[in-house]
This record gives sequence, C-alpha cells and structure tokens, in this order.
Amino acid sequence: MEIFPEKTTGCGGKVENLDEHLILQKKSQKDKPKEEINFEPKKGTPEWDKKYPNGKYRPSDKHHENSPDYIGKPPRDGQAALDDSFGVEKSRERVAVQDGNVVILKYEENGIYHGYIHEDVKKLHQKVKDALVKNGYMKDATSKKLIKKVG
Repeated sequence: MEIFPEKTTGCGGKVENLDEHLILQKKSQKDKPKEEINFEPKKGTPEWDKKYPNGKYRPSDKHHENSPDYIGKPPRDGQAALDDSFGVEKSRERVAVQDGNVVILKYEENGIYHGYIHEDVKKLHQKVKDALVKNGYMKDATSKKLIKKVG
C-alpha cells in the first residue's frame, strides 16, 4: 500500500490510498441531497430564483463587528435580511428590518448584495424612510424610530 504523507483528508489525517479515498468521498456525496453537497444553482435559473428571491448576499470586508463607529456593522444573517427585504424606489438598494435594526443592502453586481446596519433612523435617506413607511415599519417619514410592522 502506497502512502502519500503530504496528502491529508482535510482534517489532518493522512491518506494511504488517494484514489480509493477520492472514490469513497465521491460515493458518499452521491447519496446526499444536492443542498448538502454545496449545490449552488446557476444564476438565471428557477433554482437560483427560488434560493435567492431578492439576490445573493455576500459580506463586505468593510462591514464587520470591529468596524469603526462610522461604518455600519454587518447584519446578523445577511441572506435572511436580503430574502425579507423590499426595494427602495428608483434604486437598486434594498432595505430590511432585522432584530429591530434597519439593514441597508447595497447592490454590487450580478444579483449580489452586501449589507450593513444603519443605526440612526433619523439619518436615513428619504427614499429609504419612504420604503419603511410603505412597508409598515415607520408611522411616517418624519418618525424618529421604527415601529413593529403594521398589518
């Protein structure tokens, strides 16, 4: 039996027979549902539209838990925020409310968005406020805080 000391299983274990290891790995994935083997649907297909109804979330390096105060923190679950988001009039931007925070979702390219929490409702752009009012998260555009969704 040939040993490949430089080859590992990915968990630190050594692979004694690389071909056999790869065959067994492929067989084990064959029996799993597609979503369990990191199946990524192709953009523009019904599968993509079902999995990413409003686009796909990709975190930004700029928005993280240790970002300076003037840079918004990332949402708890960016894809869920994007899935629950609604559009901002005459803009590719989307907005959501998650954990009582306004999440701004910025369009990047090819259906990809990144997002961040906007902590000061008073400083939101007017079109974002209008979208929040229209979707029941603010009483009116002059409100200084969010309300629980009405309706």
